[in-house]
Amino acid sequence: MTENFITTLKKQANDSYSHVSAILRLRGIKQKDIASELNISQSMVARVLNGWAKGQRVRLHISKKLNIDVNKLFPPHKVKHERYM
Repeated sequence: MTENFITTLKKQANDSYSHVSAILRLRGIKQKDIASELNISQSMVARVLNGWAKGQRVRLHISKKLNIDVNKLFPPHKVKHERYM
């Protein structure tokens, strides 16, 4: 995965992490698999990928699974809803 590809996907993502979802799909990794590995709900994984929750443990797990630096994969931005912080 080149950095240019990740940068292009990030530009399309706005405030969500849809570029991460795209990379997961390309590698055949499903949200439910990540949820199962972390013993959390699939909806929590979706909230993190949609920018509704911080979910640092989820972010770290995904970045390790994809072998991409967590800061490159999940650049900081404001969480959309305080409830999920």
